[in-house]
Amino acid sequence: MGRKFNADGTVNKFPGNTVVCHLPQQGEGREMFKRLLDFYRAFPILLFKNKISMLPSSSLHATMFDCMHEYKRQSDSWPKEVPRDLPMEQCNAWMVKKLTETPFEIDLPIRLQVDRSYVEQTSHGGMDTWKVALLPVDEKEEQKVRKLRVDIANALSIPLPSIESYRFHMTIAYLNEEFTEEESAQLKRINDEFHQEGHVVELGLPEVCRFDDMFYMERLAYLGQKK
Repeated sequence: MGRKFNADGTVNKFPGNTVVCHLPQQGEGREMFKRLLDFYRAFPILLFKNKISMLPSSSLHATMFDCMHEYKRQSDSWPKEVPRDLPMEQCNAWMVKKLTETPFEIDLPIRLQVDRSYVEQTSHGGMDTWKVALLPVDEKEEQKVRKLRVDIANALSIPLPSIESYRFHMTIAYLNEEFTEEESAQLKRINDEFHQEGHVVELGLPEVCRFDDMFYMERLAYLGQKK
């Protein structure tokens, strides 16, 4: 704790930027969002409700590429041509320029599926999260999103050593305290049941976003589209 959320569960400042696809809330692709709302409906009866910080349902998204944030400034994944002390707002402007002036070939929609093989195993303490694990629906989609991530990394001059191991996910909540055995069992039951349903979601054009904290990803542009 202490980065994205404080020890008491309140949201903390965590400025940065990213490329995400928000979960569709309307239209034909809304079914997964509607199902995820059951997590929020269950909140009053969750045994661990006082130990988590749920993200707003409107912020549900799958990250396509984690770009820059304050705690990455000294890491190897900081863009090579950006000074490490450049104010974040200027970093945001630089990223938007790079990701809108660079042409991207994206075969939409991006089709991801809830990973049926995922089994809830978190220790439910410290920086752990309540998440939904996602993966491309087939090999074609796997190659599509892999190429997309490589193209973004190249546009930003960011090393991408983990291309093979990256796992898509949606974060539902951050966990602030260690769970009891009973609380862990309840979360495991809820999350395992959802993963077994294997919902498919179709995502639209990735969004270039800035954020001040984890409650809101503000879209600045669409990937590859000039303003």
